[in-house]
Amino acid sequence: MIGQAIIFIGCWSLCFLTESKAANTGLKPSILASFENPIKKCGIETLLFYQKMFHIDDVDDDDVVEYDDLVYEIQRSDSNNDGIWTYEEALTDVDYENVTEEHFLSYDHNGDGHISSRDAWLVFELLPGTGNYLNFEDFLIIQATREDKSQGPEIDIKAFVHAVKDFRIIDMDDDFILTRKEFRMRFKSADRNKDGQLTGSEIRNLFPMRSTPPPNICGNWNVGCSQDDAMALFDSADTENRSQLSVDEYIRHFGPLVKI
Repeated sequence: MIGQAIIFIGCWSLCFLTESKAANTGLKPSILASFENPIKKCGIETLLFYQKMFHIDDVDDDDVVEYDDLVYEIQRSDSNNDGIWTYEEALTDVDYENVTEEHFLSYDHNGDGHISSRDAWLVFELLPGTGNYLNFEDFLIIQATREDKSQGPEIDIKAFVHAVKDFRIIDMDDDFILTRKEFRMRFKSADRNKDGQLTGSEIRNLFPMRSTPPPNICGNWNVGCSQDDAMALFDSADTENRSQLSVDEYIRHFGPLVKI
């Protein structure tokens, strides 16, 4: 929803805007703080939250957030179609019914009392590089850097992104649920010589195995893993015995195992 877009916009301004550039665009001094050293780790629950926000903001599902994505969300939440999003309109959004006016206006970059497409433009106009889009990893790094306090066990952000990519590849029907059948099919696909064992480079073709499995599940994975080993790895994550894993469950279990 629009709330996610607003957090995104505010975050970009915190990370990349400079005093000289802001002076040319009329930005408020209160949003000119800069992070010189983006963090590399964050609480896994916080990253799971921002992962959902990224996919909401990515309106056209092209795995990047662009200016047009944010403008679309602003327009969609503009209930009276006057081109601006006000605090009163925010209160009608179930996701933002408890947001304070102070928090809402902290994302009003030019200080005109509302959120508009210009607030998005002020950010994208000043981005480094192409200034046209934000990918998933950068989105997480920026959002996490802006957090005062993250939730959950700490994880390397790159490892988190790696685990998400693994999940999406194995999740063959793209329903954000990994079933035991999908996991088994991935094993069979990785077993190039069809001997029922994954060895050497074959192991690396089974995406969860790119994270080092616990020795008590897969033994010496540098030698080989059987299908039973692989399914035991799945079962260790399926703590509720439902024969399926949500993306959150998968990442909570396999994400910390990823070695970057």
